[in-house]
Amino acid sequence: MNPTEHHLMDYSLMKDKQIHRGETLNSYVNNIDDHNSKRRMQPRVGKLKLRINRDDKKTIRDTLTPQVVKVMKEYLLKGRKKYRNGQMDHLGGISSDQLDRRDGTGWGSSWSGSSKVNRVLRFFPANFAPHSGDNQRGAAKRSIINEKLHRNLKQITLGAAGSGDADGERAEDAKKGAKDAKDAKDIKDARDAKNNAEAGALHNIYRGVVKLYVDITEPSLEMIWSNSPPKRVTGSGFVIEGDLILTNAHNVAYSTRILVRKHGSSKKYEATVLHVAHEADIAILTVSDRSFYQDVSALELGPLPSLRDDVITVGYPSGGDKLSVTKGIVSRIEVQYYKHSNERLLLTQIDAPMNPGNSGGPALVKGKVAGICSQLLKTANNTSYIIPTPVIKHFLLDLHKSGKYNGYPSLGVKYVPLDNANLRRLVGLTDLEKGKAVEENSGILVTEVDEEQMRYQPADVDYCAYAEGATQAEVSTGQASSTGAHALATGVDPFPRRPPTDAHCYGLKKNDVIISIDGTQIKSDGTATLRGDESVDFQFLLNEKYVQDLCTCRVVRKGRIKSVVVRVSRVNYLVRQHNRDVRNKFFIYGGVIFTTLTRSLYPDEDTDNVELLRLLQFNLFKKRRGDEIVIVKRILPSKLTIGFNYTDCIVLTVNGIPVRSLQHLVEVIDKRDGPAGGEAANMANAANMANAANTANTASTANTKEVPSTSGNANPYLMSTLENDPFLHVQEKDNLLHFLLLTSNGQQVPLVLLRNEVQQESAEIKRVYGITRERYLYNG
Repeated sequence: MNPTEHHLMDYSLMKDKQIHRGETLNSYVNNIDDHNSKRRMQPRVGKLKLRINRDDKKTIRDTLTPQVVKVMKEYLLKGRKKYRNGQMDHLGGISSDQLDRRDGTGWGSSWSGSSKVNRVLRFFPANFAPHSGDNQRGAAKRSIINEKLHRNLKQITLGAAGSGDADGERAEDAKKGAKDAKDAKDIKDARDAKNNAEAGALHNIYRGVVKLYVDITEPSLEMIWSNSPPKRVTGSGFVIEGDLILTNAHNVAYSTRILVRKHGSSKKYEATVLHVAHEADIAILTVSDRSFYQDVSALELGPLPSLRDDVITVGYPSGGDKLSVTKGIVSRIEVQYYKHSNERLLLTQIDAPMNPGNSGGPALVKGKVAGICSQLLKTANNTSYIIPTPVIKHFLLDLHKSGKYNGYPSLGVKYVPLDNANLRRLVGLTDLEKGKAVEENSGILVTEVDEEQMRYQPADVDYCAYAEGATQAEVSTGQASSTGAHALATGVDPFPRRPPTDAHCYGLKKNDVIISIDGTQIKSDGTATLRGDESVDFQFLLNEKYVQDLCTCRVVRKGRIKSVVVRVSRVNYLVRQHNRDVRNKFFIYGGVIFTTLTRSLYPDEDTDNVELLRLLQFNLFKKRRGDEIVIVKRILPSKLTIGFNYTDCIVLTVNGIPVRSLQHLVEVIDKRDGPAGGEAANMANAANMANAANTANTASTANTKEVPSTSGNANPYLMSTLENDPFLHVQEKDNLLHFLLLTSNGQQVPLVLLRNEVQQESAEIKRVYGITRERYLYNG
């Protein structure tokens, strides 16, 4: 806040005072307070306009004189402080902590002399900023992650505790329990003492777990322009440092109101959503009513648990209204698909029974949070999953570093294992293994890459030098890319820029064999060592990285070992995996509902269209930004659509123009105001010219068909299904629009609308079906 306030000053209050630079100003503050009543009675002599930097909207009630301001400037500029380009250097005297802390007791104390919290008075204009202009410091002030939580997050690592350490701790616990039982009067007394201790610890945990009452209004999947009826769901959550509440994203998706209730209380408090990570199924809530946090215990986040660790889940599952506690063990840790987002991240499997309503509650190991209860496997008994703390850590630190959520990065490749000996020989790994150039049983074959991510991106860091530095570190210290990471962190390139381009050192290509990522071996089944003898999918290696970070990959390309750099980013899937609380795009024209293919439209892949199932299941990468699959979700009965009963059809072309996205389809329809011609005619003429050029010396040139092949300009994801549009040669009459659709039975059929009729019947269609808006478009 930078308000400009006018302050009234009494010049006579300080006219007889002698001021020395080396003194603090507390004496003058007291002097003003002593004459507080007298000051209000005396006439106002002058005004001074000051710029105040404050963290809140508290007004300054006391007065300052020009002489006091002059003394302060002299004290700072000439006495103990000096400024350089807006920065402050210390020359002795009062420390920066005394000057800058909010609760300090230095010269920056409250001018009112009251018992309220002391604050530094920012009285200089911008060019006299008494604190550093460091952007990181400003981001830290805005961060919702306080210092205590930040320290807690920094302690969380992937290899925090191995299974051997866990076994040793269990053995020590068993010995201690036996000794306690022996020293006790009897075994019953020892058991009671242990139970009492556990009950006390659990009581503190219970006070940090809350129940969520969430009112949600989801968009309708059939009447896509409207909403489904409101409904209420319940879930769980828990409080962490900083007065934050962690829960699952699927608990609060499409929420209109969220109420939370503490354990042992009947009062409900309204909560708001601060940030959501749909990929990881995590959401952060807060309660504005400060009384909520009274008698609430903040739970501490613990490390990644080990196999066979005892785990306790706490929450509010269905079947009752009060808190429920279940117990089990950690049975598996691996990279799995998250049901909410269909993304692959680290996931911990436990055998503690969970039910709907447990979602969002904590799973605890040795009194610390080991994860967030998230999902269960319905086809198996007592098979539940929790979101581990390293995934939570990534989300929170991402918010802390950048002030916003940027997502979880991916390497942007699809691969197949290289377990077959003949396949390894084909790609050249066998000879390299014999020469000890690569480790045995390492390497995966890249079958598809995200072309957008692998496209060369010029940067301040020399990719070739970065890759070489990572390789040297890998050989000498075993810590790959440490030098490159330093370059990213400091912004200083430690390597000299090479004259040739470094484009050949960037990006992975199809048929590359990845043998290591940042110095960690990638095994032939696509796994990497997590800790000890535990191996999981190599995706976990990216858990420590953030969007736009660099990583170094050692690959075998055309039989030679090469190091390349990849800038990790969010996955650019063709089919959007989750709508992230946003309604699906749609465009209603003549009763035909056009929309984009997303997983949210078919959460259970419930469609008879084989091509739609293929696109939903294989998660293809986008070839170009903005690419989408446009479908006809359904056709509303009207005079215009008699005989058209198609549902779940893919839109291939509009008047012979291949459809790239919903926005493209709308532009084609809106911009074609006359008879046949325009873009379709230009495409036809261009194709005819190309055919004529290619067959200029043959007799068949005169007989060349004037209908171009639309497959050359077709959506690349549908080329195998798209045939020539048989109606492209038909001249449009009366603004006729024809759409070529791919139906559920694999047929390509036309759907025809007349522009004039659509304009005439549009109002009636909207009235009958209660359509409030005909289009809902946005980027992304």
